[in-house]
Amino acid sequence: MTTYVAALLTMVLLSLGQVLLKVLALEVGGANFSAASWKLPAVKVFWIGVGLCFMYAAAVGCWLYVLRSIELSRAFAFVGLTFVFVPLFSSVILHEKITIGSIAGSVMIVAGIAISTIR
Repeated sequence: MTTYVAALLTMVLLSLGQVLLKVLALEVGGANFSAASWKLPAVKVFWIGVGLCFMYAAAVGCWLYVLRSIELSRAFAFVGLTFVFVPLFSSVILHEKITIGSIAGSVMIVAGIAISTIR
């Protein structure tokens, strides 16, 4: 069971990383890097970037544990969970809309993962 928790954690970290990349893109796109006031936007972008590096490093560590513990075909099924988590996290963090189609697709993805991981 620990392996599946690590796989789930990996997908959560990767999904949060995607949302953080969107936050970074919004910060860089909307930042005012003028000569007089560049420090605050630059520091904010720097710390978002540092957070991304740590998040992806943790995801790689978890994923390596998963790959060491179970077959690749079984582990890779969990990658589909990013299509569930990214809309969920973007809704909560970025206030983006979740559609009925996204919900239906998420249910199918979770069902598919459950079926594919049955021994």
